[in-house]
Parts: sequence; structure tokens; C-alpha cells
Amino acid sequence: MTLDELVQRYQRRVYAVIYRLTGNHAETDDLCQETFLQVFRSLPRFRPGTDLDAWVYQIATHVSVDHLRRRARDTRLLDKLKAQPPPQSVEPTAGDPDLEADVRHALDQLPPEQRSVIVLRVFEGLSHEEIARIQSVPVATIRWRLFAARRKLEELLGPRLASGG
Repeated sequence: MTLDELVQRYQRRVYAVIYRLTGNHAETDDLCQETFLQVFRSLPRFRPGTDLDAWVYQIATHVSVDHLRRRARDTRLLDKLKAQPPPQSVEPTAGDPDLEADVRHALDQLPPEQRSVIVLRVFEGLSHEEIARIQSVPVATIRWRLFAARRKLEELLGPRLASGG
């Protein structure tokens, strides 16, 4: 499979996952390029018979989580990002824009490992087992991260949800 074929096959899904993790279109564009460069560089090490989808997701989430960790260390950049309005959803929805902004803000407050599990499970619909393969951790770790992330989101969004949103 050529790089062009890989990009054609995975571009939309990789973009959606990365955007949901970062919440920033410009960063997502850069991280998509980085992801596909890593995919291309790693292609000779790809083992036939391995789940290609999981492998590409794994690279995309690793690139994103590494980026989020670097971004979190730069407090000046964090302050600048907090001053910006919340980004719009990748896919247009007919939902409440205020609720979308609250959810985006709550997702941004999760640690990168929890945020990636929420994105892969809730937005991408992957199973616990698929996420465990992507993140190279036991399924029990994925379940714990998902539990902790949901608990934190309920804590953060509780007042918003209780008010009818």
C-alpha cells in the first residue's frame, strides 16, 4: 500500500480523532501530517496480519498525546489557548452550541490519556479491546481511564446538565 492510499483511506478518521483530542484545526492539520509521516516511516516495521486500523489509530493518538503533553508544559501557550473561544465541532451538529462549548471545555480539562479514551470510545465507537491495542495497555486500564474520565466529565458538566442542557 502506498502512502497516498493510506492517506486516502485514513485521512478523515485520523483528522477527526486528532481534532477531538486537540480542539484546534491548525494543530490538527500539523499533527495529521506528523501522523502520516510516522506511518510512512514505520511502514517497513508493520507486521502483516496486524490490524492496520488499530496501528494507524495508535500512531495518531500517540502523536496527539505527545503533543498535548508538550503543550501542557508551555504555560504561556496554555494561557493563550484559554483566552481563545472554544473551537467548533469538526462535524456540524444541530445541537446546542453552548453545550458543545461546555463539553469541549470539559474535555480539555481531562488528562491526555483520559481524553484519548473518551474520543476513541464515544466519538469513534471503538471497543475497549480496540482502544487497548491502540494504546498498548491492558483492557482494565482502558476501563479505568474511561470510568475516571466519565466521572470527571460528570463533575464538570453536572451543573450544565442539571440545568436542562
